[in-house]
Amino acid sequence: MLWRYVLTIGHPCINVRMGKEIIAIVMDSKGRISFTHRCRGRHLRIKPFKSVESTDAVERPLIGRGGFYITVYTVYRGNAFVNDITISKQGKVEQFRDEANEELARGLVMGGPASRYLEYMLDALIDRYLDTPTPVVIMSAKLTIDSSIIDGLIRPHALDDYASSDYRIYHSPGFMAAVKSITPHRSDITIISRIDRAESFKSAAMGVLLGSSIIHGMTLGRSGKIPVGIDVFYPAARRIASRSDSPR
Repeated sequence: MLWRYVLTIGHPCINVRMGKEIIAIVMDSKGRISFTHRCRGRHLRIKPFKSVESTDAVERPLIGRGGFYITVYTVYRGNAFVNDITISKQGKVEQFRDEANEELARGLVMGGPASRYLEYMLDALIDRYLDTPTPVVIMSAKLTIDSSIIDGLIRPHALDDYASSDYRIYHSPGFMAAVKSITPHRSDITIISRIDRAESFKSAAMGVLLGSSIIHGMTLGRSGKIPVGIDVFYPAARRIASRSDSPR
């Protein structure tokens, strides 16, 4: 996977080599980016599934027939954007800016010196998602995580739990989490809640993401199969499912 570059308030500058010249991409105090000559500052370099680094290194963009191409993410005051930048060989700059999605989190290696910046990035993604007008919120994540810590991260938000097929289901009115432990260190986790339980949703989601060592994938607003998903609205479904699973 390609490296990803992120600018934040604490890491507002990236120098990029364009042929024989170096152009700086700088994020200002309002989250906007501009272009200048060399700058003094740092940026975050994400090497998916390997590391996250705070660096002042000069980066090399992709090179095509029309010029140079680089994608830079900006994270500012709870907002995350992706900026696709093209610089022609004649020096003309074109920029396309859009809201960043969960692709920013794919392959994040958690922990280490950059952990506080990763928390800031994940917090921005989830907060923006929670601002969308929807009655039900969902997060699914494939994680490298010690399965022994998951219970302590999710149980505070649930009143009960039970086993269903390959999953451990945690639930309370308006909240449910489905955990599938593939190995002692790999789990698929889905968290779903009504919007009035958004605080529990965010706390549980951030807990498992920050508790992981690698985020292999993360989606917001959609998921795969959820066992007895209607538990969120109809807790009685647990009892029905339990009776149907019982030997006759």
